Amino acid sequence: MCQTPFFDALDSLRNAFVCRRVHYCVFRKADRYWVLPVLTLLWVCGVHFGPRLSPTNALHTVFGMLPTPVLLLPQIVCAIVFARHAFASRKTALSAVIAALCVAGCFGIITVNAPHERPPLTSSHIRALTLNVHLGTRECPQVLAFVKDNKVDLIFLQENFGEYESPASYLISKLPGWHSARRKGVAVLSKFPIVRTSFVDLNDTKFHALLSADLSVHGTRVRAISAHWSAPQSARGWNPIGQAAQNKLFELSQTLKTIGDSKLPTILAGDFNAPPRHHTIRQLEGKFESCFRARGSGTGWTYPNGLPMIQLDHMFAIGGIRTLEAEVTPKLGSDHRGLVCDLTLKS
Repeated sequence: MCQTPFFDALDSLRNAFVCRRVHYCVFRKADRYWVLPVLTLLWVCGVHFGPRLSPTNALHTVFGMLPTPVLLLPQIVCAIVFARHAFASRKTALSAVIAALCVAGCFGIITVNAPHERPPLTSSHIRALTLNVHLGTRECPQVLAFVKDNKVDLIFLQENFGEYESPASYLISKLPGWHSARRKGVAVLSKFPIVRTSFVDLNDTKFHALLSADLSVHGTRVRAISAHWSAPQSARGWNPIGQAAQNKLFELSQTLKTIGDSKLPTILAGDFNAPPRHHTIRQLEGKFESCFRARGSGTGWTYPNGLPMIQLDHMFAIGGIRTLEAEVTPKLGSDHRGLVCDLTLKS
């Protein structure tokens, strides 16, 4: 049959349409295949290298502050997706390799301490508890019961508001013979006599400050510092990331200055609103003994109370003090869990 120009043109259009559909089905789907692993690779690079950037870099703040499960989630999702591809598609080997690389990208993000054998207690033993008691908590019977049951000697409180109806006032009224010092939401409660106090204001809010209390512990003078640092999200609303980074550096410098003013054995504890990945906590851990890192077991996550995903509460042993044991407390009625540590004066 004779082919006319009309039918030739029609065949050309049909062939072009079919080719475009094939191109869309093959090449566009192939492009989508790589979207998830590429995005996951970028995320893993941010997770591992973000905290190594300058402390004022926005990526440092983001990847240094995010909870660990959030940091792990993209890798886990990508690994599951490509593990399924490995069993269901022709690209079995490639999908299996991608899934394995996603799993490998999880390493180095989460730190879990192995259990330690507890050394014997000495006569200079101190059991210290740090807890953010939360803005809305006034009476804390669960905290009181924990203090009595665990024979706690020293308590560091943050968000201790309410003056005569504050958590510190409630605890002191139930703990005869104890001593207290408090200022601007931070407090130190001690079974040992308090011989001197000093205070450093970290900003113009009612939350963030350093309170130092010198204690007479078994004839030795020991400094206890209760700290509450700011968070990227403040009580006034969302802080710009850059300003939050500057706040953190200022708080670190003020804390180091406060510690450096004295050669006394010192316990620094509180809500630092930063996990161990953050520059400021790494600086403290590089200079002083982090009680949980030294003698704790598990992840050390203290926030939020119901399902902890991040460690914001820390305790440091400085100078003539060392850690015997450290653990996260159970729920005590706050939005944080506490950190309780057994410490001893070095002989």
